[in-house]
Amino acid sequence: MDHYVQPLDPNTLGVFGGWSGPGLFLNDTWRIAVPPSGGASQWEQLVAKNNLTDNRRADHVMIVTNDANGPTMRAFAGGSYPSDFLYNNFVNFDVNALKWSNGTASGTLPPPMNGHAAAMINGDTQMVVFGGNTDDGTINDVYLYTIANDSWSKPLVSGPAPSPRLWHTAVSFQDQRTLFVFGGFNQGSVYQDMWILNTDTWVWKKWTPGVNAPVPSARAGHIAVGFANKMFVFGGQEEVRLLNDLWEFDLNTNQWKQLNPTGDIPAPRVGAKGAVFSEARMILFGGCLRNLDDCSEFENDLWSFPLS
Repeated sequence: MDHYVQPLDPNTLGVFGGWSGPGLFLNDTWRIAVPPSGGASQWEQLVAKNNLTDNRRADHVMIVTNDANGPTMRAFAGGSYPSDFLYNNFVNFDVNALKWSNGTASGTLPPPMNGHAAAMINGDTQMVVFGGNTDDGTINDVYLYTIANDSWSKPLVSGPAPSPRLWHTAVSFQDQRTLFVFGGFNQGSVYQDMWILNTDTWVWKKWTPGVNAPVPSARAGHIAVGFANKMFVFGGQEEVRLLNDLWEFDLNTNQWKQLNPTGDIPAPRVGAKGAVFSEARMILFGGCLRNLDDCSEFENDLWSFPLS
């Protein structure tokens, strides 16, 4: 659990890191074909030709860039929880060359952290990072990473802001100009709120539901993905109870709606990860089948859900 997944190409999912028990933090890298037609696929471990001393981590985020040699998986920050070790660097894995390298980003770097959330904006040229757990406590800061010049900055944000949190989600919609932050956890509190960050003006705004409008329950460690003008949220953990409900937020109607999928449904879980493929499919992988206080039963199953 607390690994990260991203598409490597239109039909392939990449997975890096996570943890599988107390102190068991991972640095293995895998891929699997997930063609639109479905059918059986086999996992392939991408065995690196070298290793790094600091690439074993969980609760990180990851982007995939297409470089001269093909896709590169770039994992940022992460570590362990509680904070035995935390990172604020990129570790980069060249999928075709099967080689690791350390990132060399400059600028105003975020502090070492885990449990943060990130989303791509401006045509996948920049990554926004919000919140997370640091050595100095949980934060609600915003940082911006620009791929072209490999640099970090800290935008000057304004407006009432979300409280500090971790294990929340951040999603950018089709226009990639707006960040939606939902849920999360801090100091025993599990959140149900949703916040909107305009990345042109860097102004926060709290989303407010209508009277008696349906909303997902408070949760942390859930999955959220964006497709077209909708955000899909699955699972996570309330204060104690694990969830496997599926919700849709429609940007056009500004409303939540609970979905009722048919067929087999993933078991309730926390710490799973998901990604969207261009054929309007959400892919879900892994997670823990016990709550975070007793996370001792892990899954490595793979699920697909049509988004349109």
